[in-house]
Amino acid sequence: MFCEVCLGDLFEGRECQRRHCERGSIKWSNYQSRNVVENLAAYAAMGGDCRMITLTAPGADVIPWDPRACRGSEDHRHSGRLGCKVSRVHASAWDVALPDRMSRLIKIVRQRVCDRTGVTTCSFDVVVWVVEEQRRGILHVHLALGWRSARGRAELDIAIKGFTDRKLLRRLGFGPQVKVGAPGRESAASIAGYLGRYIRPNNRKAPLVPALLRIREACPRQYDRERQTWRRRRSVRVVHVARFLSRESGVTMSTLRHRSYCFIKWGPGVPAADVELAWRLRQAFPGTELLAPGPIPPRAPPSRSSWTPIEVHDQAGEQVGLW
Repeated sequence: MFCEVCLGDLFEGRECQRRHCERGSIKWSNYQSRNVVENLAAYAAMGGDCRMITLTAPGADVIPWDPRACRGSEDHRHSGRLGCKVSRVHASAWDVALPDRMSRLIKIVRQRVCDRTGVTTCSFDVVVWVVEEQRRGILHVHLALGWRSARGRAELDIAIKGFTDRKLLRRLGFGPQVKVGAPGRESAASIAGYLGRYIRPNNRKAPLVPALLRIREACPRQYDRERQTWRRRRSVRVVHVARFLSRESGVTMSTLRHRSYCFIKWGPGVPAADVELAWRLRQAFPGTELLAPGPIPPRAPPSRSSWTPIEVHDQAGEQVGLW
């Protein structure tokens, strides 16, 4: 079976869950919201705490407004609150390069922290970062930074100065406006609720699904001669969870889909150990399908004629009877 919207194949006839599909992106967003919330809860259970930083895109001097997208025809000052949008070409180019900018920024900040403290490995964690579409039609990033020790807390203060360095942000193509969460007023649980709300498709302020569809147009499919298939050569990562955290919590997009698969096949009330065992079997034997539980057939006890007597001996070795 195939999806009627994106023409992708459907496993066992289930709903489409592709992020670039207009129908499947809704399901994908729900899974990503659970992925962020559960991983941040696992980070809090590990004894970690978080602070959040918001990085924005540059202003109209770099990404101009699109006059054709304005609702009113009279002269006015452009603003996202009035429904004005930036140039779609410039916005798509900035969105596609966003993951590379984030990687470079995190690498530079880590190097600054190492040079400042004289260590080779940083103790603060880049736990999660999630993108959100602004009203003017361009993405900006919410970055959750965490620490699990006193050393990591001290390094985080140095890292925040790096993430708020306007010269560095301007050089990497970010905007000058940076919002830093107040210390002591945020926690991993509050940040999880904040980020999870933005990812869910029912977010009224700025749902992520339209941004995913716009990114799909900016990253069209191209023919890959090596794999002989049409695939996207480049895709924008809109949600990132640290690898160490995913390994510790065991929560990924694949495991979340597996939970739903087990729920569909086996119903509620399945022990977590059975779900994990089924996940390991499916990883060891790709293509394995789960069978729905059926009624247990009645079974009568074996007849006495099929029993085999066993001799019972005492400590002296003499037979005392049969069992």
